[in-house]
Amino acid sequence: RHEGYAKSINARRGIEKVFAWIKQWGGLRQFKLRGTEKVAGVFGLHVIAYNLIRMGNLLRPAAMEAA
Repeated sequence: RHEGYAKSINARRGIEKVFAWIKQWGGLRQFKLRGTEKVAGVFGLHVIAYNLIRMGNLLRPAAMEAA
């Protein structure tokens, strides 16, 4: 295997976590809309929701330490 294989696996694992969250917790198992633009919009909103939740989780320990 090539030397970047381990990095590639870690990157894929991180990407798969996002898709798994969107499917399981974001409720996006099947699109109810048709068309690339509409699907991209709905998927984008789910990615934004994931990022906001992740940001909250990353900032929470810092806020608790300051309190």
